[in-house]
Amino acid sequence: MNEADELRAGALRVLDENWLGESTRPAPRLYPHQWSWDSAFIAIGNARANPERATVELQSLFRAQWSNGLVPHIVFGTTGEDYFPSASFWTSEVSDAAPTAVRTSGICQPPVHALAVGALADRLPDGGRSFVPTVFEHLVAWHEYLFENRVIVHGLAEIWHPWESGMDNSPLWDGPMAALTPRDDEIPSYVRADTRVVDAADRPTSWEYDRYAYLAAYLRDHRYTPNDPEMIPFRVHDVLFNALFARSERELVRLAELVGADSEVHADRAHTLCSAIHSNLWDESIGMHAGYDIRQGSPISIPTAGGFAAVLAAPDPATAAAVTATLSKVLEPLEDHAVLLPTVPARHPAFEASRYWRGPAWINLMWLVALGLDEVNEAETARQLRDGITGLVERSGFFEYFDPNTGAGHGSNDFSWTAALYLAVLDQ
Repeated sequence: MNEADELRAGALRVLDENWLGESTRPAPRLYPHQWSWDSAFIAIGNARANPERATVELQSLFRAQWSNGLVPHIVFGTTGEDYFPSASFWTSEVSDAAPTAVRTSGICQPPVHALAVGALADRLPDGGRSFVPTVFEHLVAWHEYLFENRVIVHGLAEIWHPWESGMDNSPLWDGPMAALTPRDDEIPSYVRADTRVVDAADRPTSWEYDRYAYLAAYLRDHRYTPNDPEMIPFRVHDVLFNALFARSERELVRLAELVGADSEVHADRAHTLCSAIHSNLWDESIGMHAGYDIRQGSPISIPTAGGFAAVLAAPDPATAAAVTATLSKVLEPLEDHAVLLPTVPARHPAFEASRYWRGPAWINLMWLVALGLDEVNEAETARQLRDGITGLVERSGFFEYFDPNTGAGHGSNDFSWTAALYLAVLDQ
């Protein structure tokens, strides 16, 4: 067995060992439950390797969908109660919309699920004609939730907690988080489990966790659907979240045609979202798209990897060329013309090589940006990013994220979406 075969077998082993029967945990100890966008990436990786499991993965996630359409970011299992925040912290039952059969969190993660359904449909023998109808209405309801509850100003969906971005401690949130001044009695008591599993230097700080807990408790105390969005302490337009929203609406056009549903509404919404992204989130000062702090009424002019996901939102050729030019300046060389995409450019003052979303290279962001580059005809840079994905795994294994300077793995080992997206790159 050559090295490539051994790594493929290793990726399949990671997914097997993290399989919980109906879903896949992201990692053996650090993340013991089902996470929303993790399941989508895992299904993409399993689309060819284990399509039956990918089908079950997505269907199990949608069984936890709320009646208002929200897809919760965590679906809790029967173990791992010491994880913070636990099901008992979220108490999702305070909302009439929450499911009764399972316990969940009360917030969401980026809407990448339509891409997973589309990727799986393409690999199924019948082209997804049997599978897609079982999840299509769930996808529509999920997007309806976002349009009805989160698209409030500027035609873009807003996030109400850093965890909803998927990029928990990105420097993008430093300003909005610093504006939070909770009293000591407004910060819930908690005990972190993450720093007992991995090095604290790789994780968000206690200052950040205090604010994560405060915001989660605020949303919980308002039953996760505050009557007045103006009162929500954290409101941000995130590029990655909205670019995935737009790209997923485009995917719904294709899926709607497959099931015989109306596709025009999704085409219109995709166009509207794409226009709003490029009109409102382009930041000339950094030559790319950036987040927007709604409460402060100001752009967040910090270059991050998530901003490059705007290539998923059908930019015009001039915008695509400008984004690609900026991207070329922040890519870090790996070997044999492969490159890494740090979450924060190495020369930026906020860069920290091993601290979670403040510098490390993440496989999922590299994969998503490569997908967008393909769609704007930047195939060579997309290939370099995919070569970077395989190069990281060959060098360091299936870690959660990687030091962009050395390629060393950090966070949890045997991380499911690293294994899954490695398989997706190999299959491509």
